[in-house]
Amino acid sequence: MKALIIDDDEFFIKQFVPQVELLMQTTFKEYTVDIINENFTSIKQLLDYDIIFLDIDLSNEYVNGLRIATNIKERNENAVVIFVSNRVGLVHRTLAVQPTYFIRKNNILKDMEVLTIIIKKIFKRRLDTILFEYKGRKTSLKVSEIIYAESLGHNVILHTINNTYEFRSNFQSLLNKFDHVKFTRIHKSYVININKVLEIRKNDICLEGNIILPIGRKYKATVLDDYKESLLYDI
Repeated sequence: MKALIIDDDEFFIKQFVPQVELLMQTTFKEYTVDIINENFTSIKQLLDYDIIFLDIDLSNEYVNGLRIATNIKERNENAVVIFVSNRVGLVHRTLAVQPTYFIRKNNILKDMEVLTIIIKKIFKRRLDTILFEYKGRKTSLKVSEIIYAESLGHNVILHTINNTYEFRSNFQSLLNKFDHVKFTRIHKSYVININKVLEIRKNDICLEGNIILPIGRKYKATVLDDYKESLLYDI
């Protein structure tokens, strides 16, 4: 797991790095923590990082943290971006790019405690895997890769962007393996990854890959509630 700190305040960086390393150490088995304190204009290299700590005010008249975060999010909407600043008055403006959190430089310890909990929840959901037997072999799949699951007779079909996996299983026993916050039943035959939703319409739902699935009438209210909850969680 790779973390990056973007800040031009070297004195603050010396204080902040140990806190970031503690977060990474208590959350991941393997990690790196890198620092950029100059040459902030290259965005491409930032896309390789899983977690980015970003100061809003940088010593560059053409670039600031908000602009960098916007560029990152345009290329990867799931990027974990944490703003780090003393300018708490900018919190509202930062919401436009949906950061994961806002660390106040004068309140590092308390804010990092909260952030650690948030990061653990986010990456637990992303890294969770399920095991199943597919074509006679034990197969593992990251839950975060599944767009939706389908019940077909005595079989279950898992749909990802690039593949489908059909295997014999009880649908309910499979659903019990999913995090109930992340997956939502929309129909007697379908359960979806709520984070893959693009649009909810009157009688159907659009998922990543322009997949259209029907919504059962009795599931509609729950689907809308779960979707709203997921949006609030990701801000």
